[in-house]
Parts: sequence; C-alpha cells; structure tokens
Amino acid sequence: MARPASTPFYAYFKISYPVDYVAHVEINRPDRLNAFIEPMWHELRSLFTHLSHTASVRAIVLSGAGPRAFTTGLDVVAASTGGILSTHGAPADPARVATAMRRHILEFQDCVSAIERCEKPVVCALHGYSLGLGIDIAVCADVRLCAAETRFAVKEVD
Repeated sequence: MARPASTPFYAYFKISYPVDYVAHVEINRPDRLNAFIEPMWHELRSLFTHLSHTASVRAIVLSGAGPRAFTTGLDVVAASTGGILSTHGAPADPARVATAMRRHILEFQDCVSAIERCEKPVVCALHGYSLGLGIDIAVCADVRLCAAETRFAVKEVD
C-alpha cells in the first residue's frame, strides 16, 4: 500500500505501510540509540493523533530503527544542556521552577499518552535496549512483543 497522500513528514519517525491497513512507525534516531529529545515527543503525539484519525489505517506497529535498541529513553545529555533540566539561566524562585517543571512533565506525559489514546490497536515490537521511556511507551501500546535479546531497565535516579 502506498503512503496515504495526507501523511505528514516527521523528522524523527519513519512511517511505512507494509500491507493494507497497517502502518509501521519506526523511531528513527539510531545513531543515538533512538533516545528521545523534546521535538520527538511532540512528533510522537502528532503522529499517533494523525494515524488514529486516518481511515486507511486499522493497526499500527511501533519499533525502533537500528539493530541495537528500541529506545534508550530520554536523551539526558540533551535535556540537561538545553531543556527544562538545564540550570543555565534558571529563575531563583523555587515555586516558579516547580510550576515550570510540572507543566513540562504534564506536556511530556500527554505526548506519550497519545499512543494509549490512539483509536487503533498499537503493537510495540521491542528489541535490544528498552530503557526508561521505552518501557513507558511499551506500556501505552495494546500489545507488546520483544526479541529474546531485549534488555529492560528503569533507573530514575542514581
């Protein structure tokens, strides 16, 4: 099945249609083991909202590009150098910092929850490393399948 005319372009995800009515979404940042940066969250939400409303799609398979990882979760280096976790130029008022952090987390959670809200069944195909956010994403899917070599871990703090 050819790409539907209305499928938008996504910088961090590849979408293909291997058989009729099935969309294959591939997290496409293999050089960084598919680690998520903030623009990817927003693309994830946009992509799953789009596919949820696309009549020619009846099921979605979500996987990670490259042989080493489904996703290693959040790109903590990128988050700490320019994102909400960055201390550069941070306001001194703890209440404002906490409010900004809360809003940021709620936005992030909404983006990931787009998979769960999707009106089509989502099958998550995991391989290699599936760390942190990778597990959150898998839990949002309707069905999870993993290769024998898949490694799971959640480590929030050291």
